[in-house]
Amino acid sequence: MAVPEPPDTPVTPPASRPAVLPWFSAYCAVMAAVGLLFLVIGLALHYGGSDAILWHDPAEARFAAAVYTTLGAVFLPLFLIGTCLPRRSFGWTLGIILLALSIPTCCCVPVSLPLLFFWIRPETRAYFGA
Repeated sequence: MAVPEPPDTPVTPPASRPAVLPWFSAYCAVMAAVGLLFLVIGLALHYGGSDAILWHDPAEARFAAAVYTTLGAVFLPLFLIGTCLPRRSFGWTLGIILLALSIPTCCCVPVSLPLLFFWIRPETRAYFGA
């Protein structure tokens, strides 16, 4: 009887959880809270809060309400999904997109750029299978 030959490519063990993942999840949770805050502010402005803030122009108050509501409605679910990314290649891609979306915000740059640096490392890519 012939002994089967070992495969040409070695079987690699599953990648261990990268150290950046808990930090990224915490960042996404904070950004989801900011999105919820924007949504609440936008809805408060839309439903009568504009008189309390003393807007000079009602059209300006409606525009601000629309901007806050839209930003909150878009960012809240995206960052909530980011808190528990699936271990697939699109999870890694979504992480990059979320970090890239938060870079234009000046107050997020000191956190999002280092996270992005560690997110694109090979061990994180291997963990997600990207």
